[in-house]
Amino acid sequence: IQAHSARADRPFVVANAAEISPELAADRFFGHRRGAFTDAKRDESGLFRQAHRGVLFLDEIGYLPRGTQATLLRVLEARTVQPVGSTDQIPVDCLVIMATNKDLAEAVRRDEFLPDLYDRIQAGHRIELQPLRGRLMDIPPLLEHYRAVYERRLRKRTLGFEPSVMRALTSYEW
Repeated sequence: IQAHSARADRPFVVANAAEISPELAADRFFGHRRGAFTDAKRDESGLFRQAHRGVLFLDEIGYLPRGTQATLLRVLEARTVQPVGSTDQIPVDCLVIMATNKDLAEAVRRDEFLPDLYDRIQAGHRIELQPLRGRLMDIPPLLEHYRAVYERRLRKRTLGFEPSVMRALTSYEW
């Protein structure tokens, strides 16, 4: 998505949302000022400022701890960040792409996901991708794509895939 956008030459920042703890969410998302806490030896920009004018990809958003979801919602709505230890509101402009394999509507019903954050996500563009096991016909073109990628990267030519390999991979229960 980024490669085909006006942000193609801008930063592309990736983070696993499941790894962002509620205690460190503000620091990871917004950064901090030197001296904000004991080990803050220098200013840190945080994910949103690193992705400024580019793209921030938050993977596994469905596993973002509930206590951290309000922190994310705040920056999505305000489009500003306040680094830990600062009173400044710093504007940020980034395309935020989120991915999950979780049913967020069900997570909202179970009170595991903030309804306001869910609504905010739903207001954007949604691309739903069926698991690979439901689209076995995609396996041959995916294999050919990655074969070509690695041929270029390794500067080697291959003969392709044996038919038995293709049959095995398309019969596997992904």
